[in-house]
Amino acid sequence: MQGHKTMLLLALAAVCACPMAAEDNAIEKGESEAVGFAGLADGNLTMGGAFGKGVTDKIFAYGELSFLKGDSASFNGVKASSNAIGFGGGAQYNFNKLFKSNPRWVPYAGAGLSLFRFSAKSSFGGVSASASATDLFLNFGGGLRYYMKPNWGFRPELMIFAGDGSFIRATVGLFYQF
Repeated sequence: MQGHKTMLLLALAAVCACPMAAEDNAIEKGESEAVGFAGLADGNLTMGGAFGKGVTDKIFAYGELSFLKGDSASFNGVKASSNAIGFGGGAQYNFNKLFKSNPRWVPYAGAGLSLFRFSAKSSFGGVSASASATDLFLNFGGGLRYYMKPNWGFRPELMIFAGDGSFIRATVGLFYQF
């Protein structure tokens, strides 16, 4: 677990240490964005991708698909593991002019809905069992886009997923806008 947290902190530090220049890079109405991300959700590895489009110069609509690696354990011949697959969508409000002196930083706040399919398996002595559940979550939080070039950059994000079994997800993504 400590290795994942260290990687996430190093990625965030790299974003902060990059050289900055004054350019207007915010996503505009009609532009699309694709992002791949990885991070931690309640201490477990998560990864996924998202695709969206600028509805206005400040509002961005998106859909995402993610995977959450759950816990696994083995003790005295008993093995157990869990994971989840999520699909969701929502909107982000971009604060395009918040950092007027450095428009490479574009913070955003967002909210949406996500459907997660949780599954668990266990086995002991050749006998196995599995269970699954599907839960709906309201997610909200925010992050920022850091533009390395006019159409790509890094996107650290912190989201709270509220529902049955609420959790927090911290990720760093690489985005491309076109």
